[in-house]
Amino acid sequence: MSGTANKCNELAIERTADMHSNSNHVPTTAVGCHAWNPGRPIPDARAMKKILIVEDQADIRDLIRMTLEMGDFEVHEAPDGVAALQMADKLSPDLMLLDVMMPGGIDGLEVCRRIRANPRLKRTRILMLSARDQASDRRAGKEAGADDYLTKPFSPRALLLAVTKAL
Repeated sequence: MSGTANKCNELAIERTADMHSNSNHVPTTAVGCHAWNPGRPIPDARAMKKILIVEDQADIRDLIRMTLEMGDFEVHEAPDGVAALQMADKLSPDLMLLDVMMPGGIDGLEVCRRIRANPRLKRTRILMLSARDQASDRRAGKEAGADDYLTKPFSPRALLLAVTKAL
């Protein structure tokens, strides 16, 4: 097994151990290992940008994660607003990809407002994701504190361009 594969396995084992040692664990997924090719050095985890995907639809979360696997990002996932706020506070992500419409008491706009109100997260960039494309929807995102707004459906290329722009 190559050094890269061994390092990826070590990261996976560490993350699995972390998951089982924390009874209040909120599911996270680190990617990047899967996208590395053997000839490419493993990036320093401290240099990797942290991205938190907040999307209630698992299939859309998966597509976003798979797209981001093309880059050297540390990717985490949250299925709802409550988990997003907990994870953001714990991780201090560089970027949040935040769905606007989510079930439960906290939608994406409220998550965005709360992130903006938290001084520890003032550097977190927020990219809103929504099927709504009216000017009033975009305005609501900006007023909540979003840095940018991407309308669904979007192509992998459009997502990567928006992420690159935001970071």
